[in-house]
Amino acid sequence: MKFIVPMSGQGSRFIEKGYVDPKPLVKIDNLPIIEHLMKTIPEDWPVVFICNEEHLEKTSMRESLEKICPRAEIVSVPVMKKGPVWAVYEALLTNPNILGDDENCLISYCDYNMCWDPIRFENFVNRTQCDGAVLCYTGFHPEYIRPTMYAYVKHIRGKISDIQEKACYTDDRTKEYASCGAYYFKSGKQVRYYFNKLLQEGPLLNGEGYVSLVYRGLLKDQLDIRVFEIPYFMQWGTPHDVEDYNYWSKTFESFVKSKFFSEDTNVPQLLMPMAGKGSRFGSKLQKPMIPVMGKEMYKVATEYLPKTTQVTYVVREEFRDKVMKLSPQSHVVSLDEVTEGQAITCMLGAKNMKKNEPLIVSSCDHGLVWNSQKWTSLLEEDPDVIVVGQRNYPLAEITPNSFAYISTNEENEIDFVSVKKPISDSPRSDLLLVGTFYFKSVKLMEELIQELVEKSIRVNNEFYLDSVVNLAVERKLKVKCFEAEGYLCWGTPDSLNEFNYWYSYFNGLSRYRDGEY
Repeated sequence: MKFIVPMSGQGSRFIEKGYVDPKPLVKIDNLPIIEHLMKTIPEDWPVVFICNEEHLEKTSMRESLEKICPRAEIVSVPVMKKGPVWAVYEALLTNPNILGDDENCLISYCDYNMCWDPIRFENFVNRTQCDGAVLCYTGFHPEYIRPTMYAYVKHIRGKISDIQEKACYTDDRTKEYASCGAYYFKSGKQVRYYFNKLLQEGPLLNGEGYVSLVYRGLLKDQLDIRVFEIPYFMQWGTPHDVEDYNYWSKTFESFVKSKFFSEDTNVPQLLMPMAGKGSRFGSKLQKPMIPVMGKEMYKVATEYLPKTTQVTYVVREEFRDKVMKLSPQSHVVSLDEVTEGQAITCMLGAKNMKKNEPLIVSSCDHGLVWNSQKWTSLLEEDPDVIVVGQRNYPLAEITPNSFAYISTNEENEIDFVSVKKPISDSPRSDLLLVGTFYFKSVKLMEELIQELVEKSIRVNNEFYLDSVVNLAVERKLKVKCFEAEGYLCWGTPDSLNEFNYWYSYFNGLSRYRDGEY
């Protein structure tokens, strides 16, 4: 099967972000994007790269492609903003030998990666004798955190009846099939005829021809176009996509290497408030009980904190017995009603804790990847309060008003915390407050919360523990920030889905479904 990759676009969004290399050569996990894609196809597939003449003349594109895939033919086309259909058709006009009329081919965009079984795909198209096939994914995928739309298909038992760009068909696109950007055609003759038909008759989007829309001509002529499902898809088409992937890749690289702190404890007490409503999940399970990595969420959150001699969980009465059974060595405080905020929950939970000893307070809905040596070194500075922060978390850019942010000076001392309001125009680059705190003593935490209540400092009508940090700064206490190496958020359905996807991907877990397509 011939593998044809149109990659003649200018990559303007990457240029605007300051990238020097053309988009296909942008490195992810130390390899160019196009090299990742080439690793997904068999070595005996003939390859054609279609590049714009400017990239071939003025950048290292040709040399890089020759190194990545020595067997490939490289075809030059003029610099034009007419889309991949035009690029492929132009290449065929000037170099007709790159695709014979009877050759089948897979025409693929250049700005993504996938996990799939190409041999299974070859067997599929041979068995079905379909005229075309779209490589598709379904279910939740991380790019769905953003509102960007892709190409979606309608189908009946795997036979495509319609396809459209930049819009899905229903209110829930996770239940639809989306194109990954790879398109199969049974013959070069079809490609020549239907690509030209699209360019002549449309539809074009902003003057550009998309390969997905070529199939409308085939469908109109009642040809057989199929869905072929792939389990994993990585969208790298924009700088945001690349930054999102890089965050998770770096986080899981640290995550799989880290086995947190030794048996020696350096903080004696842990307080974990988990008595909120958790209403965003709409689940019969209480949020702390939702499975994460095969265990209850709160238990995993506890495992990725420093080991302590006493753990106190503050829970709602309705699931107190579950927590007591699952964590018999822990102290469980149950509340009959939802409080006026996390800070109040902490006050109630701390009543029987040792007042003059340090404690960590941490939410139940996140895990952390830490450098334990840096943590120990920070404790040796004898701080009064430590707030854990994280940079580059993708959702900070997408829903910036959902988080609190930390401003620090050159000594890593905290100047202030902004709750539910970004502190700059680029919240992703700022320190996000993750919801884990250290206090030098329980007594200090209680005093700060009491002051918070007396001054009625509320956010969205609730008392947040985040807000006591500013009170500690006003007292001129030693308030430091500890930057984590990874923040694994499970606090909303989107963030949990995002984590589960990347956890499965980086651990090599299967996502294939049973079925014919």
